[in-house]
Amino acid sequence: MFRIAALLGLVGLALATGLIIWSGWSQVLDALAQAGWGIGWIAIFHFLPLVLSGAGWRFLIAGRGRPSLPQFVMFMWVRAAVNNLMPVARIGGEIVSIRLMVAQGMRRSQAISSTVVELTLSVIAVFLFVVTGVGLFAMRISDQDAVMRMAWGVLLSLPVIVALGAVQKAGFFGLMFKLFRLMFRDKWASMA
Repeated sequence: MFRIAALLGLVGLALATGLIIWSGWSQVLDALAQAGWGIGWIAIFHFLPLVLSGAGWRFLIAGRGRPSLPQFVMFMWVRAAVNNLMPVARIGGEIVSIRLMVAQGMRRSQAISSTVVELTLSVIAVFLFVVTGVGLFAMRISDQDAVMRMAWGVLLSLPVIVALGAVQKAGFFGLMFKLFRLMFRDKWASMA
């Protein structure tokens, strides 16, 4: 398994290098030079929310057998990498991280449910962050039309977030499981 991963990693590195050369390596270097050391600081700063999200996700798991904080940071890192780098409609990372958690000894149901809760809480946290940002922006700018457009955008996204919580509270996933089991009968167990 490690050999395949290493081989695929080398193939990916070769493709990335080829893409940089094909698109003009001087343009890539110029863009990096223009960004300066700030791009490094952004990468370092990105690690802080990653660690905090991993700690919050770990907190959702009860018991002594839960993976360590570095393992949860790795789960978050792998999930973000797959979601951001692969064309998998931003759901492949969740599947990969769940598989990693199961491989680390977590029960599948625990891995899936904690992932759903963590994603829901992340969506709510981002929403609150955006509300705070729009509020701070409104205090600093005189263009009330722009502020109102942003406020309407935030207000229109609120029902989606409320619906996300309501769907989970109503047992949507259990209902979907029962529906698929009725549709696919014995085949559902192997697909699930």
